[in-house]
Parts: sequence; C-alpha cells; structure tokens
Amino acid sequence: LQHCNNHHNRFPRAIMQIRDPKRGKMTTICDNFIDNAFTPPTTESSYLTVTAPTTGKEIGQVAMSDGQDVQTAVASASLAFENWSSQTIKTRAGIMMKFHSLVQQHADELARLIVLENGKNYTEALADVAK
Repeated sequence: LQHCNNHHNRFPRAIMQIRDPKRGKMTTICDNFIDNAFTPPTTESSYLTVTAPTTGKEIGQVAMSDGQDVQTAVASASLAFENWSSQTIKTRAGIMMKFHSLVQQHADELARLIVLENGKNYTEALADVAK
C-alpha cells in the first residue's frame, strides 16, 4: 500500500492506491478517519466497490465499517468534542473559516468528484459544494 500523498500529491492521505493483482491496475481505496488517523476497517476485506453511475465502471473502494469501528470512532469523537468544547469561540471560528476557505479553494475538484460518483452535472455538483 502506498498513500497517494507520496504517490501523487493531489490526493488526500485518506485515499491510497494499491495494485489489484486480479486486474493488474491501480485501485483507489478510501479508509476511515478515526482518532486523527486513516485506518482500514477492522475486517480487512471489508470494502465496498464504488461505481460511476454514468459508466458502471469501478472508480474506487470505500471502507465498510462494523460495530467495532463505529464504537472506536464514537469514543474518539467524544474525546475530540471535549477538546473542541474547551477552545474559545475565536479559535473555533478560525478553524471553521479555514475549512470554508479550503472548500472554496478546492470547489472544482470536489465538484468533479461529485460528478464522477453521483452522475450529476457539473453545475449542480458545484452548487452542492457551495452549500
């Protein structure tokens, strides 16, 4: 496995590329983000194939989490919430403004992913990103 950040810097770290031995091509894998780290599901072989609705072709695989993954994520989120709650309003607002700025900066890329995954037209997808 190789993180796309090291392989190709336009992908977020949550997405990895692996060589599919059956097909001999690269497959995009998206894992869970739990406790500030990208982690595969506890059941290693639990991935759902995502297909483009317009072509029916595989565009990647996403982690299928079980109850243990969910419990781990909820416990981590509860701890993170305690930390978040202890921050000042100014600090939290700054983080949210930075997030908003990043969404705006990457609106085109996000819209193209929505088009690929959902089959929407680009204008609709861009409007979804703006929401």
